[in-house]
Amino acid sequence: MLSAPDADFAAGGPLGRFEAAWPYYEALFRWLGDRLLPAGVRSGLHARYGAGLASVLGEAASPDGAQASRALFVRTAEWIRRLQAAGYRPAPIPPGAGLGSPAADGLRVEPHPWHYGLSYAGVNLQSVLCAIPAS
Repeated sequence: MLSAPDADFAAGGPLGRFEAAWPYYEALFRWLGDRLLPAGVRSGLHARYGAGLASVLGEAASPDGAQASRALFVRTAEWIRRLQAAGYRPAPIPPGAGLGSPAADGLRVEPHPWHYGLSYAGVNLQSVLCAIPAS
């Protein structure tokens, strides 16, 4: 099992990374903004994810470790390709799991052959990939 943000922020220059990051961070910050969180928690989460966005935009925005941080963001489709190449296949997802109905907080869990997607406002924010050895 692997859990990863469904985002690809490593390719291209700062503009390309910004365009790739925009839908992900827009949905994430909208979800955070819709929560009734204490001010300290909200500002802490905004600072954490704001630092992540700065690392996406490049070394000028976040000089230490920006490239290494961007390398951690790989789209779900690329993880699936890597798992297939390494000899894995999808693990069975139980019928009826994550029926795609929105939770009270607006998040939606959607089952796919290889993963569960956790989305908000139509943007897949996080994927939990489920794989087993093919043989």
